[in-house]
Amino acid sequence: MNLFSALSRRLHRWHSLRELREGIIIYPIWKQVEATPLIRTVEASSRVRLRELASRLLAEKQLLGAGIELNPFMRAYIATEACLPILNLPDDLDWYDNWHTLIVRPTPWTAPVHGPAVGPLTEQRNVTLAGVTSLQWPVIIDWQSARPHKPGHHAHQVIIHELAHKIDLQVDDAANGYPPLHADMDGKAWYDAFKTAFDDLQACIGRPHCHPRINAYAATNAGEFFAVATEYFFAAPWTLYRAYSAVYEQLKLFYRQDPRRRFAPPSV
Repeated sequence: MNLFSALSRRLHRWHSLRELREGIIIYPIWKQVEATPLIRTVEASSRVRLRELASRLLAEKQLLGAGIELNPFMRAYIATEACLPILNLPDDLDWYDNWHTLIVRPTPWTAPVHGPAVGPLTEQRNVTLAGVTSLQWPVIIDWQSARPHKPGHHAHQVIIHELAHKIDLQVDDAANGYPPLHADMDGKAWYDAFKTAFDDLQACIGRPHCHPRINAYAATNAGEFFAVATEYFFAAPWTLYRAYSAVYEQLKLFYRQDPRRRFAPPSV
C-alpha cells in the first residue's frame, strides 16, 4: 500500500510537471475549477476542450489584479468561464483578438457617469459597477461578483457579460447587439428576435406592476440586451427560453451550444 501510494504521488507530480511545461492548467487546479457550479454543468467531453482553451487564453492574455492578488485557481476559473462562450465557435480565441488585458478588482466600485445636458449643465451621477468593457481599454471585473456561485433563476455572470461585449465589438467597433453572424444564420431572424424581445422588456419596465422576466438592465440598449441574454443563455437558460424563446434559439445557433440540456427545467 505504501509503495502504491508513493508511486501514485510520483506519477501525479510527473503529470503536473508535464502540464506546467506544456502550459496546461495543472490537474489539481483544474479539478477545483470543473467542480464549480457553472463549469460542472458542461459535458465532460466539452470540459476537456474547455481546459485546453482556457490554458491557451492564459498564455495569450494578461490577467492582472488591482488591489487583489490572483491565485492560480482564480486565474484558471476566470479564463475558463471566459472561454465558455467561444467553446464551439470557429477560430475560438480569434473572437477575443480585440482585447489583451483583463483587470480584476476585489469588489464592485463606483464611477461617475455623465448624463444628458440639462440646460447649460451636464448631469453627473455615481453608479456601482461590477464590470466594464470598452473598445480601447482593458476588460475590468470584480472578483466578488465573478467568483463561482450557484446558477439560479436569474443570471449574474460578469465575466460572460463583459466578454459578450467584446464579441459584439467585433463588428463596426460598436456594441450594438449584432455580432458577426455565421454564414448559415439569417440576419433578419436575429434582428426580429432581439428587437421583439427588447421592445417587450422596455414596455414592461414602463408599466406599473410589471415584473421583467430577465434582468431589467438588459433594457438599457441593444448591446446590453445581447450581453445580458448571453449571461442567461449560459447560466439560466430555461429562464431565457421561457421569456424569449426566439432569442434563445438565435443564441443557440450563434454559440453552437444548447445549455438547456445541461440544466433540469425548473418548476414553474
